[in-house]
Amino acid sequence: MEGPLRPHTTPPCRLAGHSAAGLCLIWGTLTAPGAAAGHRDHALAAIESGDVRTAKKSIESLDAHLGEADHPVLPRALTLRYQTEARLHHTRGREAETLAALRQACVVHPTGKPHPEILGVGSLIDTFYAVCAEVQQRPVVELAALELPDAPIRVDGAVPGELHPVRAGRHLVQVQCADGKWSSQWSELKKPADWGSACTDGALAPPEAAPSDDPMDSVPFFGGSSDDSEGSEDSEDSEDSEDSEGTEADPSPPETAPTEAAPAATEQAHPAQPDAPAAPPSPGDTPPTD
Repeated sequence: MEGPLRPHTTPPCRLAGHSAAGLCLIWGTLTAPGAAAGHRDHALAAIESGDVRTAKKSIESLDAHLGEADHPVLPRALTLRYQTEARLHHTRGREAETLAALRQACVVHPTGKPHPEILGVGSLIDTFYAVCAEVQQRPVVELAALELPDAPIRVDGAVPGELHPVRAGRHLVQVQCADGKWSSQWSELKKPADWGSACTDGALAPPEAAPSDDPMDSVPFFGGSSDDSEGSEDSEDSEDSEDSEGTEADPSPPETAPTEAAPAATEQAHPAQPDAPAAPPSPGDTPPTD
């Protein structure tokens, strides 16, 4: 299907009367409940019908909604926002704007994928991968110069610098407030800002616990007391030592006869001779005859 699905209609997988999990999954990502999905759906429908003005307004509304979100925004929502804008410019034949939007889609989600229901299945998919490779050559943002607060913070839905470098471009910065909500704003990340401006009284949440440097902390724990685990380890060691000792105690191959069986084998090889007849009595011993 070249164009996007129309919003607020029955999914084609249900109309077909069969289970099409992949198609329903794609449909769900485009028509999921929420203001962001609604703005994106309206933009895609307007692009499909050729209503450029409505499409532009819907994208602007989507951009404003993301910039005012009070909850964490996923990287996927950000890349789909820019892929939608790229589709609009591509429909209008504006190549420079299309490339700029695709670059931004890669900036906010470096490991993201092109959505075929937005970009279609033609040249835009290849262009997406090409510009993403180009974006990886952009300079990395110096996070220390931004004076980010000591609070839970997300840049484009991820802990900054944890999964991948933050590269030059437009980003969504979010800081968690003391009440659990998030303060959001778009930024080019070129200078410090009031990152928690939407937090009540500027109160921020406490910082997140730093990851441990102890490699043992990454070992999964499956329950049980320390005594139990030590017992298991001792049992395994004992079994191993018994096996090794048994092997050393009996180095002879099975077919080798034991030492105690040697006499029996010798007797079978040389059977006993019959007893010799008794010697005749000497003449002096012969009794007299009558």
